[in-house]
Amino acid sequence: MAKPKAKKAAEASETDNAQGPITELPRELLTQIISYISGKASDRPEGENRDIENVRLVCRGFKDCAWQALGERLQLTNFDLRSIKSMSNLKAISKSAELAPFVASLQCCVGYVSNLYPGIQPNLDWDDEFAFNEEDEFRYPEEYLDDELFGRLCCYRHHTRVWFDDAWDWTPCTEHSTDSLQSYASDASKGSIIAILAQTLKKFENLRAVKYNAFQMPVSFRKLHNDIVDSMAAEDMDILEESYEDDAAGVDILGVDILLRGLAAGDVALKTLSIPVPAMFCQTVATYTDSSVLQKVLKSVEDFNPRSFCDRQFSHHLNKTKELVLSASEAPNLRNLEWEGWHASAKHWSIKDWMTIKTSKSAGPPLHSLHLYGGGGDVFDDNFFAFLSSVGTTLKLLKILMPFAMHWDELISFLATSEDVSLDKLVVTCKWPFNRPEHMPRTDFRVPPKHLVSQAAQEVVLEPDVFKNFMETKWAPKTPASRPKGKAKKVAKGRSK
Repeated sequence: MAKPKAKKAAEASETDNAQGPITELPRELLTQIISYISGKASDRPEGENRDIENVRLVCRGFKDCAWQALGERLQLTNFDLRSIKSMSNLKAISKSAELAPFVASLQCCVGYVSNLYPGIQPNLDWDDEFAFNEEDEFRYPEEYLDDELFGRLCCYRHHTRVWFDDAWDWTPCTEHSTDSLQSYASDASKGSIIAILAQTLKKFENLRAVKYNAFQMPVSFRKLHNDIVDSMAAEDMDILEESYEDDAAGVDILGVDILLRGLAAGDVALKTLSIPVPAMFCQTVATYTDSSVLQKVLKSVEDFNPRSFCDRQFSHHLNKTKELVLSASEAPNLRNLEWEGWHASAKHWSIKDWMTIKTSKSAGPPLHSLHLYGGGGDVFDDNFFAFLSSVGTTLKLLKILMPFAMHWDELISFLATSEDVSLDKLVVTCKWPFNRPEHMPRTDFRVPPKHLVSQAAQEVVLEPDVFKNFMETKWAPKTPASRPKGKAKKVAKGRSK
């Protein structure tokens, strides 16, 4: 009787190890084919499910060839520096000899839920022209959330476990002196996080890009958040973002500080770095991280994307440090700078409150392209033009997103006449402020001469089309209005007399 069982087991084994045509492909080719399954989120049609986990379960050959695809999928994952589960997952991935080599890019954040969430709601009397109710002007969460939702919210606040509580206790909700016992406890806990993060990141030998995402909600809180949103929507209420985003900005400052110190301590040689910074102007970066740490991280960086949020008001226990100037010596490999929240003048209030701008006499980094998004201002100052001159020998592409009211004729005049800057391409995108193209702008819009615009770079692109068409109408030669024939005859008669 044992023989039939043995025969059955052998047949089952042969079935499990059966090789289809696709498994006969070279391993390198099969790896490339499977890598298309993960794909980028932006490339996937809505609703399409591309699950690399299921592919890995097909057979051992598929599993062995799916590590690269799985590593690429991790580029879309946000690792929460504050979450025990998230950091444990990151540590486990770093220890995987099969998976870690394929992790080339990571995203991280600090999930945070403010004690003010979801905000104190104004108690409006809808029958009385939106007037405040004098007896009870505001409603607190325990008043407009049902008992079940409010209980879940309280439970989350008091029972959520995070790594090294002391490091995160000093959130912007409270202020402490820097020489208190709590400051020492916080610094010690932060040091532990940095040490663990450095050891983890160091194991990703091919890690080349890191992005920090600000204003992130913890994954563990999203279900409760969605339930609260639905409950409030039923009563025509919205979560007041301003009630917690400023607090979150302060926590993100702590998160960026920990991330930068972890990268520096782990000697991670990045090519791409994207982080929020308190403030930046031209090549001067203001941060709460020691400039020597940021300098060490930027030594190998080729693509830098600082995102300034200096218009936020927040407090925390970190001390402001000396600004870092992105010079040729401080950022010797920097090729591309994408500066979000830029300002054309150091006189802008948000810049003056953060740093003292001094024109750098040292050579700028070897920038090839400079992208300026958000922010803006009205006028350019000499510091901005000095910055362009310092990178003029290598700068070939300048993209600028400007507000409609900006005096961009000053920039055009500088680029057209400067001996230090010679652009291959200039792209000017105007934030068109009108609902319809036929709406005419105000008369004080600055129009640079067309010949200067053509001299600003070898190729000049104006976007969007409504802005380009508007400029063409401004540059079009004006034909003198013809006088009526009757008046012309009278003049002629008068002259003949």
